[in-house]
Amino acid sequence: MISVLLSRLVLLVFGTLYPAYASYKTVKTKNVRDYVKWMMYWIVFALYTFIEIFADIFVSFWFPFYYELKILFVLWLICPATRGSTYIFRKIINPQLSKHEQELDTHIASLWDHGYDVMRKIGSQGLDYLGHILIDLLRKGQITAITLLPKLNELAQTSPVIENADKKAIAQNNLDENALDDEDFDILMVENPELYNDAIAASTSQVNNEKTENDESDSASEDSKSVKSRPLKLANKSKAKVTGLRERKKKNAS
Repeated sequence: MISVLLSRLVLLVFGTLYPAYASYKTVKTKNVRDYVKWMMYWIVFALYTFIEIFADIFVSFWFPFYYELKILFVLWLICPATRGSTYIFRKIINPQLSKHEQELDTHIASLWDHGYDVMRKIGSQGLDYLGHILIDLLRKGQITAITLLPKLNELAQTSPVIENADKKAIAQNNLDENALDDEDFDILMVENPELYNDAIAASTSQVNNEKTENDESDSASEDSKSVKSRPLKLANKSKAKVTGLRERKKKNAS
């Protein structure tokens, strides 16, 4: 376990971080010789990383001193005295790549084209699949809404809150109608003063019959108040008279 952690630490510090910083310095100073050296190192390191993945799976559990050899190999690649990355690049990688470079370029170009076609097909199929899923969800939602709306309507009709609201609305409409009748009565009283006088006389006689014990001064003030306090009764009587007058006028006009 210690050798595994130590090899990972050496690979991270001396195999990745230090070469990355040295490459940054090379790009900044624009030194062509160092640029070529670090480019060769990164090519060798990429090949080493590719081989390491499979070696850790198939070789590490039976090969003795596997992780210690990995540490020595990374140090050998980066050390300026040994220049292991330059040696591997010139002796192994460069001759093989030069020999098969044309074939590799052809395969890479075909893979790019084939991969583009595959990705386009996968994308179109994925969009079609998502479209079918959305259509199914909309259909299921529509069916659910059709089945649930009648039940919700029944629950709403039987809800005591809605019943109370309906009762309040009916009572408010009745009050509005009564208020409208009062307004019509007031308009009729203004247009026909004789009706107003008759209503006052009727109210005065009714008040005198109900309250005989009150004084005459109180009854006079009560006459003017009773017209407003009992608009519905007076309105019914006055409306009957107004209706008769209108019918007489229509007959005379005809």
